[in-house]
Order: sequence, then C-alpha cells, then structure tokens
Amino acid sequence: MDLSYQADYFSAEENHWWFVSRRNYILKLIKKAEKSSKGPLAILEIGCSAGPLTEELERRGHKVSAIDISTEAIRAAGKRSLKKSSFLVMDGGSPSFEKESFDFIIASDVLEHIKDDTVAISNWSALLKKGGQLAIFVPAFSFLWSHHDVVNHHFRRYSLAELKRKVRGNKELKVIKMSYWNFTLFLPVLLFRLLFKEKQTDNLTMPSSLMNGIFKFFLRIENSLLSFLSFPFGVSCFVLLEKENKA
Repeated sequence: MDLSYQADYFSAEENHWWFVSRRNYILKLIKKAEKSSKGPLAILEIGCSAGPLTEELERRGHKVSAIDISTEAIRAAGKRSLKKSSFLVMDGGSPSFEKESFDFIIASDVLEHIKDDTVAISNWSALLKKGGQLAIFVPAFSFLWSHHDVVNHHFRRYSLAELKRKVRGNKELKVIKMSYWNFTLFLPVLLFRLLFKEKQTDNLTMPSSLMNGIFKFFLRIENSLLSFLSFPFGVSCFVLLEKENKA
C-alpha cells in the first residue's frame, strides 16, 4: 500500500460501510465457530491494518494475534487499549508461529498482495489446529481492476473459480462455504469503475452519513442471506475452509 494512502485507509476502516459490513460478516462466521469450541478462540488476523476487528474480537472474549507487514499499521493498532491480544509486524505470507496454534485464521484482502498465493495458503493451513477454520476474502474479477488495486499493490484479483482452484490444491483443507460478497452493490461499483477508469481514484471516499447508512443496510441484508445461499457475482469473493481432523 502506498504510504500516502495509509492514513486515509486507517481512518476509513473505522466507519466506512465496506469495512464495517465485512467485519460484521466475519464476526458471524466466528460466532458459528464458537459453538463447537469449549471457550474463547485463539485467532490469527493476517493483515490487521489499524486493528478495528482485533479490538472487537477481544471485546468478545477472544485472544488475537494480529499481524501486518506495515510498521505504520501496527503503530496505529498499538494505540488501542487491548489486554489479551498482540499486534506484530510480520509477513502475512509466512507468519512465524508454532504449527497448529490457532482455532480460526482471518485473511481479509491479503492473498492478492502475495506473489506466491499457493504457498501462503499452505503456510496458513499449517498454523491451524485440526478442526480449525480459515476465512479468506479477496477482490473479485480482473475487469474491476482500477487505480485502487495499484495503490494497494495488488498482484491480482480473483474469480471464485480461481480461488477455488487455489484452496483445493491444499488437501488438508475442505471448503465449508464459498461465495461472492457485495453482490448488492456490484452493478453500481462496476459502472463507477467503467466511467472513471482513467481517473486516478482510490475508491475510499467517505460517503455522506445517509449514503453510508443505506449501504450498510443493504450489506446487512446480504450478510444475513449468506447464511442460506451464495451469490453468483460480487465485488469480492470469499471462502471458509476447515482443516480436516484426521489422525
């Protein structure tokens, strides 16, 4: 991520509809995982940025190891008053933790930053306990490529089929759920990207309070529907994986 872009990013992720809605869906996934656990989860958040999700997870009783390759991000995250969780500067593609340390691993908008994404998935799998889960979110569709991807130093965007091929290369992991995400606002985003393709924009302009609330409302409905169905397209795609509990 460009250094000039980081301050705006850290500010936006607190209240911007995109970040709030995605955090809410991740929290839904973790809540389901809690049901099979006898206590709080050991969670690894890869690409924690300034730490709003880590803070919420700790508030809910979990202990989180949160990592980011950006020193500036970890410095910003460190200002949060957390007692059980830790923030560390670390390469998300090859985190340095003991094998089988975590019940749940979150990698939101991380895989597209890593040159060898297959190796990264293998490294993440090794850190999961048997029966643990891994949630990966990535930006969708190459035709949505924009200046936003450039300033964020992305290597690629994914189709759901491409993401599926990547994760199925790891025989330890089984797919629990796959879908596109932000289906609701896909057409407006597509139109915006096409109309302003030549304009240098990072797509993180904070909308008015009214529009921000409306977008959150639509994504709240979509997050609820994802409990029952999967969407055929969206601005992002995600997969929820489980490490098989084999002897």
